[in-house]
Amino acid sequence: MGKKELDFRYSVLQPVVGLCHFKSRVIAGAAAPSFIIAIRALSDFRYLSQSPIISEATQEKIKNALQEFYDHKKTIIDLGARRGKKNCPLKHWHIPKLELMQSIVPSITAVGSLLQWSADTTEHAHIAVIKDPAEATNNCEYNPQICRFLDRQEKCRLFDHVTRLSTVNETVHKNEDAEDDEEEQEDDEDLDKDNTNPAAVFNELWGSNRQLTNFFWLVSNGRNGPDMWPPCTFLAGSTAVHLNAHPSIPRISIDNVANAFSLPDLRAAFADYYRRDGPSFHDLHTFGHPRRAARNAPLCFDNVEVWHKVQVQQKLFHDPSIVRRTFTINTSPPAGRWKWGRYNTAKFTVDNHQYWPRSGLKGV
Repeated sequence: MGKKELDFRYSVLQPVVGLCHFKSRVIAGAAAPSFIIAIRALSDFRYLSQSPIISEATQEKIKNALQEFYDHKKTIIDLGARRGKKNCPLKHWHIPKLELMQSIVPSITAVGSLLQWSADTTEHAHIAVIKDPAEATNNCEYNPQICRFLDRQEKCRLFDHVTRLSTVNETVHKNEDAEDDEEEQEDDEDLDKDNTNPAAVFNELWGSNRQLTNFFWLVSNGRNGPDMWPPCTFLAGSTAVHLNAHPSIPRISIDNVANAFSLPDLRAAFADYYRRDGPSFHDLHTFGHPRRAARNAPLCFDNVEVWHKVQVQQKLFHDPSIVRRTFTINTSPPAGRWKWGRYNTAKFTVDNHQYWPRSGLKGV
């Protein structure tokens, strides 16, 4: 590829909203290829070992990643990158944790995924029951003051729950006669939203008050509404896409959008899209075909709606029954020093025969 071509490709990349962007490009050729391979193999080993579900194929990949690191680790010693406490080069790999990596695959075979033994819970508990209470002390005799702080905090919390529960019970008894003729509802979703139910008082003890929005469920249950066309929530392969009911720009001409976002072929793209699918629009979200229409092609409409953000959601790779949290893709038109605007980059599979994530980057 060469240095100039690599620098050019990085220079045309748009900045990512909310993440660090290296405007001075990246260093090319500063490290030997064998050194990069060793570091990459070690990173692959760590990521694969933390998978929530590990199959025999994944175990084989873990073995291969560790073996690849061992095959190229000598380069790190030769370059003097392995250093000690006094920044002196070391000529050995006497690291206990490195030897422990050899037992990762046998341990997975014996006890299952290692992620279930994570220390994140205990580390978080250390913050909640040690560090935070310690800040409320006078920095003397930490142990008794922390214990007293936690004891009083628990008493206040229990007192609050008891008083709330007592208030709810009084409300229920007062309205008991008026609700005799109503049908009983035992739906869990209604229980979470009903603050007059005694069990709802303790909801915050065992989970988050804010539930994860499942866009897949909204699409499958037809929650878009019969009059909402095109739908605000739809599926594109294995990805759920959601648009707000109210667009960022409710009404704007196509030419103004093309000028604002530097999209000179926008009108031609609309023309090809409409001619290919026809007025019925059976499939609203197919794309990837070559451009054929002229830039000044006539259209049956002049104005469009514009959204500056879109939410996407996917399911867990290892367990499709688990829905992941939503991600927001932001866009902003060109302004000031951002000549080409600012937006997040997203890759979509345009080949109907490929299915992300099993197909990888094929068909993107």
